[in-house]
Amino acid sequence: MERDAPQKLAYELLRNLDLGPQLSGPNAVGELKVEEGSTMVSTYWDVEAADDISLSLLQERLNALKTGVKIVMA
Repeated sequence: MERDAPQKLAYELLRNLDLGPQLSGPNAVGELKVEEGSTMVSTYWDVEAADDISLSLLQERLNALKTGVKIVMA
């Protein structure tokens, strides 16, 4: 089902986390773009890191929050 899609689960996790000052706010160093949308034939959820620094900061924050999530670049 759509609600169980891995993309949806990752989107919901990241959208609802307090990502901390490094990834949000006026003095942020990194950037995550979180987007949800739909077309006539599908719904999509997207989380995109602007660069490697953003991924590193995200992993650091996930570790600090003890989520157990490990980012793997494909």
